[in-house]
Amino acid sequence: MKLLECNLQQYSAQVPWEDIPRTFKHAIAVVRNLSDSLGVLYLWIDALCIIQDSNTDKQRELSNMSSIYKYALCNLATCLGRDSSCGLWQDSEPLRFYECVVETGSSSQMGNRVRVENIDLYKNSVEKSVLNSRAWVLQELTLAPRVVYFTAEQLVWECSEACFYESSPWQDRSAGISRLKRPPLGRSLCKTDSDGSSFDRDYRFWMTKVSDFTTRNLKYDSDTLPAISAIARHVQAMLEPHDEYILGLWKRYLHLHILWQLRTNFKAYDNSSYTKSNRPSWSWISVSGRVYNHLTYWDVIETTTCLVTLTPRVQYENEQDRFANAVSAELDATGVIAKVSLRISHSKPEYREKDFALVWLCEKDSKDLRRLTQHVADLDFLIGSREEGGERATWVQAYCLFAVREDNPADSTHQLRGLLLVRIATGRGLYRRIGQFCIVQPECDGLLEDIKSNHPLAENDYLESNEDGSYKITIL
Repeated sequence: MKLLECNLQQYSAQVPWEDIPRTFKHAIAVVRNLSDSLGVLYLWIDALCIIQDSNTDKQRELSNMSSIYKYALCNLATCLGRDSSCGLWQDSEPLRFYECVVETGSSSQMGNRVRVENIDLYKNSVEKSVLNSRAWVLQELTLAPRVVYFTAEQLVWECSEACFYESSPWQDRSAGISRLKRPPLGRSLCKTDSDGSSFDRDYRFWMTKVSDFTTRNLKYDSDTLPAISAIARHVQAMLEPHDEYILGLWKRYLHLHILWQLRTNFKAYDNSSYTKSNRPSWSWISVSGRVYNHLTYWDVIETTTCLVTLTPRVQYENEQDRFANAVSAELDATGVIAKVSLRISHSKPEYREKDFALVWLCEKDSKDLRRLTQHVADLDFLIGSREEGGERATWVQAYCLFAVREDNPADSTHQLRGLLLVRIATGRGLYRRIGQFCIVQPECDGLLEDIKSNHPLAENDYLESNEDGSYKITIL
């Protein structure tokens, strides 16, 4: 059942009870009970509250979803099936979920009775449910102040501070549930530094949500930004006026946010499985698979130095809504750029066992870049193929854009991090991201000066060159 332009007038007058799916009927029954005890008068159902075939109505309501979820009394979530016909509850056998006390017949430190219960209820019935595999659902469960899960065994209550089962409502089961470890909604995610300006505590809340979101299923790639927009609006409200949301990233520390990693086991040599060619390669919305970025944590931010100037140029479908999809998106970058040979091994065991592809920045033709040899980078997708016999590796001409220097005071080590890029032949100074790299280098400044002085780029490799040895390019 959906609200459409063709039935809007009819449903505005009356929705035929016999046409309402079982899940919706059960939800209505719950609200009627709550209206008597708590004065609840309204029920929000996306399928009936948003005109499903109207882009105008969708855009208008999507801009309000953060408020709708945050200020609702609670969210009713069914873990019973795949669609609205499954209902919120079904006939169940009490012995399946009520705790059982077993007489042991002997005295011990534990006594002569043992309590038996299902300790994996939340994991098996909630976390592994079809409901929790959907990307759209994450923002509802994140922003709602309370969630009541209807599982096949029993009810589960969850809020930002605790989790209780129907069988033992006195015992908090929130230990180990990472979703509950979040700032109470409505409180600022920011803290204030010594001069009174506000900055983000560590962006951990956002990055944790992105990491969770990117493991979930979306039917359409075009839904990526809309499906997380309510969480983004909530974070934006906490950060204003000190940061700006740009296609899944945050502008204030953009030099760090572009260094996301794709933590997915590549299962086949098929680039199309992991990349979305119509999306900006510098944002995580361009790939499929779990994304993470520890560089957005504040303790890491404090140890980094920005090495690049970034200027995003984005044209949105709706210029009044910066959380919507973009018509075009380019990222101008000015910084130190090195042309390197990228060796991708297809024979290392770690290549299949780790969460990311192992590649190396290696010298092939230039002895001068020997100091880059054997440092690890992460690919966004597979390049080359596994061949029978011969060298099981692929050589690719790539470019390193140095974005940050990270200093570790604990062991006095230094790291240079940045983007791995490939040239786009159709234009001068145009690139796409293919991954990111990390070079552990005792003398970071010396390496950068060596690259700037002794390894100039060809004229078609850049848009502008600067006296300090940096170059301006555009990343699509």
